[in-house]
Amino acid sequence: MEKKVAILGAGISGLSTAFQLRELNPNIDFTIFERNPDLEGGRACTSVKQCDEKLNQSLFFDPGASYISFDNQEQQDLIYEKFFKKDHPDIFLKDLEEIKKPIFTLNKDGLIEKTEKKTLNLSYKKGIHQLTNKLGHNILDKIRFNSEILSLLKDQNSKRWVIHYRNVKDNISHSEHFDVIINALHPLALQSILANNIIEGNQTDKLIQEENLNKAITSLKGMNFKQAISVCLDYQIPKSLLGDHLKEDLTEFFSIVNPDYTHDILQINVENEKPGHIPDLRNDSQFDYIHLGLTIQMSQKWSDIYMNKPNEEIINEVILKLIKIFQNKDNKNFFNRALPENAEKIFKSKENIWFSQVSKWEYAYHAQQVDLNKCVENPKQEGLYFGGDILYPKASILNAIESGINIAKQVNQVY
Repeated sequence: MEKKVAILGAGISGLSTAFQLRELNPNIDFTIFERNPDLEGGRACTSVKQCDEKLNQSLFFDPGASYISFDNQEQQDLIYEKFFKKDHPDIFLKDLEEIKKPIFTLNKDGLIEKTEKKTLNLSYKKGIHQLTNKLGHNILDKIRFNSEILSLLKDQNSKRWVIHYRNVKDNISHSEHFDVIINALHPLALQSILANNIIEGNQTDKLIQEENLNKAITSLKGMNFKQAISVCLDYQIPKSLLGDHLKEDLTEFFSIVNPDYTHDILQINVENEKPGHIPDLRNDSQFDYIHLGLTIQMSQKWSDIYMNKPNEEIINEVILKLIKIFQNKDNKNFFNRALPENAEKIFKSKENIWFSQVSKWEYAYHAQQVDLNKCVENPKQEGLYFGGDILYPKASILNAIESGINIAKQVNQVY
């Protein structure tokens, strides 16, 4: 009899698992449960702003996961060389471009420093959310949106999983049996499920709590999460301010990163340097301005302080920090020469801001690695697997993809 599989969560990990499962076994019977009404949101999110009416183009900003960059060669070989290029080039390589400019570092004093490290950095022309859409493009029929998981118990007689979930639109609860559960939910959602398991398990003899599941979720207690704030800014800079430097590149880098978390700014990404994100108007005589698109990700410490502050105050504070970096005399060679000279005029003028957005993540990413699968003594027998970047030391969408691919292979081998 064909096993019935439930994938909990339609984030990057859950979608990667489902995508790979269907590729390995097109006949596999699986359902994805997702609380949200669609695939929007999450870290692989993209903000889109229409340009003015004279320009039929959009601006694309990635406030969460900013670009695709691999932690090591093994990960690059698995995801980019094999999963993207070899197995599914017509899906994942379309609109995927290499970012040519380098990543530099930002030290605690706000000084930009060149790095020798060469990495492959990739971006989708219409933003990182294209990756989510590509993973979900042929499995949308398998996703049960608006479905919040309430509890995960086992049937006393059949030993199959019983998923109790609620439709968040009509508030009606349902129960359904499955043979295999692949958990790709946020740790906080899992902790809520554990509390419900205890309550519901004590109310009936027909449903029992599963010891391995409870052990895994209990291991998450006391887990810390980091808050994060990102600010997207698009400036319409008058060409007159650039003068003779109009034709010059705006920056020597596409990203600067503070690797040791000693500066209030964690990362500045220049959206202009990502192919397709910001139109280049330097040579277009129809326009007397150009666009400069920046995404600024703030440090955890700064985000903790400003999480509940008004967005306008956050934007103003970020702009002041930007100006300081641009105007630092030791940083001037990294920018178009007109930008440091006119930093105050450009960045402080509200008339120049075409688009601004503040994104806040209260539980942005985990601070500890927890390998939940180690809590499951016999995954095949229990029909229980865990995915997601919680299994890795570093929270990233690529770790989530790697997790999904690996879990799908395991499940396909044993069922």
